[in-house]
Amino acid sequence: MDAGEFGAIAVLAVQLPLSSRTLKRLHPELAWDEQTYILALIADQLANIAYGLGGGKGRKPKPIPRPKASKKKETKNRLDVSRTRVDELLFAPRRPSAITVEMEGKGEQG
Repeated sequence: MDAGEFGAIAVLAVQLPLSSRTLKRLHPELAWDEQTYILALIADQLANIAYGLGGGKGRKPKPIPRPKASKKKETKNRLDVSRTRVDELLFAPRRPSAITVEMEGKGEQG
């Protein structure tokens, strides 16, 4: 796959609707649309009101489970670099660079 094909795929992916199977697979919380979330909130509130009007007796109502993204295990990114290579990179003598520095309108080598 060349860069042009990848760019075209990226453009198409960005324009997918929220109800697409691809986005639902990547973000499980999109399995419900806004109306479904609102209905779940209404059902939870009605259950809490009924519980409160009943004097708070019995079991407290549990909210309707919402779709959630699965928790991913955080992996620590570590480079496989030896201690000597790190010391080499950090403490090696630096070579002078040929960067042009603009000072008072004159280009000088720094």
